[in-house]
Amino acid sequence: MIENAWLYEKTADHQAKLGKLLEIHNKLIGKVLNGEGLSSIVNSLHVLLQAPVIVEDNQHHILVASEADVDSKYSLKYVTRQKGAVERSLQSGQIVRCFPYDYKGKACTRIIAPIGKSHQLMGYLSVIMDPVRAESDLETVAIEQGAAVLAMEMMKERIKSEVEARYRGEFLDDLINGTYGDEESCTLRAKFFGYDLMVPARVAVVSLHNHDKKSVVTEMFNRSICQKIKSDIANLLPRCFISRQKDNLVILAPQNIRNKSRDEKAVFEKVREQINCRYPKLKVTIGIGSLCRELHEYQESYHQALKALTFTKQGLNGSRVISYEELGICALIAEIKDQKALINFVQSIIGPLLDYEPPKGQVFVETLEEFLRSENNFEETANNLHVHIGTVKYRLRRIREILNIDFTQTKLFNLNMALQINRLLSK
Repeated sequence: MIENAWLYEKTADHQAKLGKLLEIHNKLIGKVLNGEGLSSIVNSLHVLLQAPVIVEDNQHHILVASEADVDSKYSLKYVTRQKGAVERSLQSGQIVRCFPYDYKGKACTRIIAPIGKSHQLMGYLSVIMDPVRAESDLETVAIEQGAAVLAMEMMKERIKSEVEARYRGEFLDDLINGTYGDEESCTLRAKFFGYDLMVPARVAVVSLHNHDKKSVVTEMFNRSICQKIKSDIANLLPRCFISRQKDNLVILAPQNIRNKSRDEKAVFEKVREQINCRYPKLKVTIGIGSLCRELHEYQESYHQALKALTFTKQGLNGSRVISYEELGICALIAEIKDQKALINFVQSIIGPLLDYEPPKGQVFVETLEEFLRSENNFEETANNLHVHIGTVKYRLRRIREILNIDFTQTKLFNLNMALQINRLLSK
């Protein structure tokens, strides 16, 4: 009789656990099927497990947390740095328990489950629990189910994102290559992405490079951090269209009726600063094309943005953000295909200075460039070069002697032109 009661109690307990797991499974799967997203799944896990939940991507960036005050200091990367075995276990698909884990001043257990398989690890699910509860098999199975459902949702989002990125890319290719067909269908395609082609806009090209001068756009598009960059841009440029074109990000930025070109450039300066603030190791440069009022003008604006981008990378005016209108005579230089003619012009104007013994020759070139950039102001030139004003005057006197010229307006114009062409050719 006692034995039967014990078996009955054990069976009832087992059925209760199965019922609990079935409830968790059904609720989480329902969230996926209804398209409610990661946040909804995480909040459901939080309620069902009665514990804080954190979801990170495979680069340890927190995507969603059930509690609002969870920031980057709770990222898994700080755990794996201290315990290399944790990372290895997660990579092999195992659930890991970290105890003691300090969560908001309390000694807890952090249960970590990989989201996805080792060859396609998409992220990590962390549940912060009381140490006693954390040892329960029921909680472990529930967390495994949660990780499996999150994997389904993240895979669904990845496929959706890839399909949308492809469609956006095809639309952008057609627009900037002039292969969009009739204007009505092109306008409808733009509306599908929530973009209004009837509003005048500029094309901007954003280049993201690391310190090795390698583009990281392609790499970043396969990671969630690119979504954060796109979100930052969208916050600063409402109603804009963003997509990838080869190794760059391309933005179609609608004009604000009250804005002038200078104000628009200031917004792009903020875009660059925002990206650099989030990812300080990246070199961010932006080229901006002219305003488009007709569909056929987008192709030219895109190529203008690329030309402006070339000048930002070469630092011809010291800026990391340049609009095509700012290039002035440099835009004409960029159009000249006969490099031999350009080289001959440079040699005829500043050849003796370029051939002067190093490193003095380079110092003279830099001084002359800064003098012209400072509009022939001795004091400003000295301040920018961090030298005494007397040093600047001495160098300029030596430059006049080496080149055998006077600094008339015509000569200064030719010098400025030759220096800019030389900078362009040397890159």
